[in-house]
Amino acid sequence: MNEPAQIDLPFDETIRLSSDDSGSIFGTFLKGAFRAALRSQGVVNTGDIKKIMVEKKHITPDPEKLKRYCKVCGYLPDSHYLPITFPEILFIHPLGMLVTSKEFPLSPMGLIHLSQIITQHQPLPIDAVFDLECEMDQLIQTPRGILLDVSLKASIDGECVWSGVAGFISRNKETIKGKGRKKVESDFPEERAPQKLFDVPENTGRQYAKASGDYNPHHLYPITAKVLGYKKPIAHGMWSLARSLSFIEREITFSFPCTVEASFKRPIFMPANVPLTYERLQEDNAIHFRLYDSENGAPHLIGKIT
Repeated sequence: MNEPAQIDLPFDETIRLSSDDSGSIFGTFLKGAFRAALRSQGVVNTGDIKKIMVEKKHITPDPEKLKRYCKVCGYLPDSHYLPITFPEILFIHPLGMLVTSKEFPLSPMGLIHLSQIITQHQPLPIDAVFDLECEMDQLIQTPRGILLDVSLKASIDGECVWSGVAGFISRNKETIKGKGRKKVESDFPEERAPQKLFDVPENTGRQYAKASGDYNPHHLYPITAKVLGYKKPIAHGMWSLARSLSFIEREITFSFPCTVEASFKRPIFMPANVPLTYERLQEDNAIHFRLYDSENGAPHLIGKIT
């Protein structure tokens, strides 16, 4: 009898951690490198699987980081409200604590961002004070590796104003080597002209890292990307999502509550030129958008806004 393609891995207990923002982001990545040296990608490295929750209180966006973020992602710099994708980077330190905890069951290095859901309930002022919560939501074993969902929640005065689910994969050795990789067939209509062509310079990953604090090695330099199985550095998934939304939002005004769903498909190897197209479909009244390969039409990012 064939084994099931996916197996839900249950949590044995819950551990709650509190982030006091002590230490630098580089310290967190060094800690992650130490943990990674003792663990293999794509497998569960602990016996009892613990559900880890991290809280962080009274966080106000850094104006300098916000300025850098708007520049690299294409948002207007003089808005009084945060971009819908910006609160995600406030979770960099809590997420770092989560994945570098000794109880975290996976290798913290090589986690690939596969999907993102964001729901924002109201416009968020740039000087808002947030309380943050992130927790492991689901762990699934698959033939490609281990899938992990992490739920995110940002509140103001006890009221949830922004929430999301970030989906990751820890790839196993076979997936890293490219075994079992399926050719991506695109259903993208060739006759539809893109609304925008984004230039993605080689340093985009490093510029986004400075703005967001996400210094995962596969986004930075060719040599650090090759260590993790990539021929070139790849663009952050959240950069590609933010860059797409920043353009669409100039054309179509978002209303709240607003939900964005995105799936990150083929990586964007930098440098690159990446077309964007979007349209509102009558069947669900949602704005559907995608970034795709200009040569073969294979999607890099598929998403929708409702």
